[in-house]
Amino acid sequence: MARRMERFWSWIETKDSDVQEISTKYGRMINNITMAMPHGGIPGAAMDKKNKIPQPNDISGEVEGKYNLEATVPSPAVNVLCVGMNESEISPLVYDTWPDADFNATSWMASPPENIPRAPSWLNSTVVDDIFGFGEKYGQRPPIFGTLPEANNTISNITGLWPSSAIYLLGKPSRADPPYVLCSIRTRFTGVCSTRYRASPSGAVLSSNCEDPKNHLQYNYRNPDFQESNWQPDWKNVASMWANSLSLGSGIINNEGSNSRLLMQMVPAYDSSTKRYSLSEHFPSTSETLAVMASTMLIYSSKDAPFIPEWNYTTVDDVLVEPVYQYFKASLQFTSLSTIYWGVFYVILLSCFITSFICFGFIIFEARGHQVTDFTEPQNLFALAMNSPYSSRLKGACGSGPVGRQLKERWLIGMAEEEAHYYIRARTDGQKLVAARRATRSRTVEQMSMDDQSMSLEPVRPAVDEYRRVSERDSFLGRFY
Repeated sequence: MARRMERFWSWIETKDSDVQEISTKYGRMINNITMAMPHGGIPGAAMDKKNKIPQPNDISGEVEGKYNLEATVPSPAVNVLCVGMNESEISPLVYDTWPDADFNATSWMASPPENIPRAPSWLNSTVVDDIFGFGEKYGQRPPIFGTLPEANNTISNITGLWPSSAIYLLGKPSRADPPYVLCSIRTRFTGVCSTRYRASPSGAVLSSNCEDPKNHLQYNYRNPDFQESNWQPDWKNVASMWANSLSLGSGIINNEGSNSRLLMQMVPAYDSSTKRYSLSEHFPSTSETLAVMASTMLIYSSKDAPFIPEWNYTTVDDVLVEPVYQYFKASLQFTSLSTIYWGVFYVILLSCFITSFICFGFIIFEARGHQVTDFTEPQNLFALAMNSPYSSRLKGACGSGPVGRQLKERWLIGMAEEEAHYYIRARTDGQKLVAARRATRSRTVEQMSMDDQSMSLEPVRPAVDEYRRVSERDSFLGRFY
């Protein structure tokens, strides 16, 4: 079964993609994948000024926000069908294996030999005609390849006559089973999807949403009369340049291209114990890889394509001289932080103003303009914690930290004025800590040698008056702390 990959594309028609089942049915390796992409024209429609959709900008712009757009439009889809064959089965489609063959790799593409049958001949039949749809019964001529490729090479056929709707690859894996692989690549518009476009100040994401019973914007749900279109013969005009740019046909001279090598290494393997072909758990199959490689090209190809599955214009050569607008159904969810929408944040701004005003009043009326030590600063808090006495309120918390009711304990800054020493104490500890601190200090002083005149007992005294100001709670503002 084709694995689901969370990307901008979607696997569709997965009931026909079970490698084990379909390979067992036909007695050979068959890897059939269909993948749908989002319509490439949706970002342009979303940013078109005529639709008046505010676009996300950076912090210097007028609008900050994001929006989600889901459009009821058909989606481009690609189908890749790869079938395993042996040399005798593929030979009817390989010119170099025919009698009186005169194969020349250099002139094969530009000047094919004259003894290749021309239309209306349907060429040779093969054992895979019903799988690929070759022959007069299906209206498709099979491809002809110049020669058999060497291991880890692929040869392409991109010159099929109308109405041929696919390009073909013939490759030879490095393993013995299957000996050769024949792949077809074709495209069309499908109605089992909708296109999603999510834009935010950090970027945008274009994706497809397919075969979802809960997706009421899926194209065939909104258009019940829609029927899946035929595979597009014009696909070859673009696909030929795509295949050449990736060197998928370089095996004609055994060029051993890197893309061809990777594709042939991903052919589903044969398991001799189960006598079945199956997908790898660690990397994609050949068909999946080819579909992903073609996905970006399909999105770009659909950028200026209609938002309906057919061409409903009467023009010369089916070409519009000037662009025209088309309309489609869509759902738009917009979230903005623009100044015209943020009235609710005035509540937050008002709260900040009131809090700042109270702090200002504290500094003027309580601290009377003097500086007050901030005990929450890391260096102050560290010194307080290191020089504070034991508290029964944190009993057992040394090894694992405070839990439960210990987290609800209220802590205060205490001071032994005789010693000019600050410390942290629990509110419930009361004055016991003060008395204990004084007793400890008295015993320490008695043990010291008073004959040593060089020893100074004067500590570095903090602002005692400062502590008295902030510790008095008789005033109105003092009750808030």
